[in-house]
Amino acid sequence: MKKILIVALVAFSLHSFAQKGLHLGVMGGPQFTAQLNKQDSDDPNVRFEGITMRSAFGIIANYHFTDKVGVGTQFLFSYQGMKYENLAGVEFFRKVNYLKLPILLHVNSSPDKVVGGYFYIGPQFSFQIGNDAEINGVSQKGTLFYPVYDDIHKGVTIGAAMGFGMLFNAMDGKLQPHFGLRLDGDFTSVYDDEKATIVLSSYGANSRGATRNVNGLIEFGIKYVLFN
Repeated sequence: MKKILIVALVAFSLHSFAQKGLHLGVMGGPQFTAQLNKQDSDDPNVRFEGITMRSAFGIIANYHFTDKVGVGTQFLFSYQGMKYENLAGVEFFRKVNYLKLPILLHVNSSPDKVVGGYFYIGPQFSFQIGNDAEINGVSQKGTLFYPVYDDIHKGVTIGAAMGFGMLFNAMDGKLQPHFGLRLDGDFTSVYDDEKATIVLSSYGANSRGATRNVNGLIEFGIKYVLFN
């Protein structure tokens, strides 16, 4: 039995990684999104509406420079935020949209297998491209409140991303549909925390603390290997 396991592990190590080449494709899907803040979670006057669903989509570009590893990025348009309500039943939806640019280490399964897997991980830079605040489903853009709300957002957040799932090889491994789970989170705060204390919180100055984005994307995509 041990010999069989050793042979299987050796075979996997020889055949479970991607071919060399430039991989280009598209990806997207529904996304679970949240903004984590300790003051919000401890506030008895705030009720969160379970999981907030939004979406993300974009372009994949990576290059496998050995049979085992590659590097790449994603140009991902990501729609994020948090839904919650107060004890009076007023519903709030803080929305914020980003262009995400991660730098990713890739490991993909061999193109000689019909069904395989993929994994990637790396740092991520998220550039804000828009935001909104909704109260009971009504956008606050155009109100006196919105310029103040817009001003509290940071233009860039820094975090990390990882993804894993299954891929399918067609056309001798040239065409690779895939699906899986992409997870990411920020190390830095969504907001200028001093300004956010005044606008979003009833706590004293400088007490609000960091608010960090976290997301889980159900990822669907397809890649094409241009050369190898």
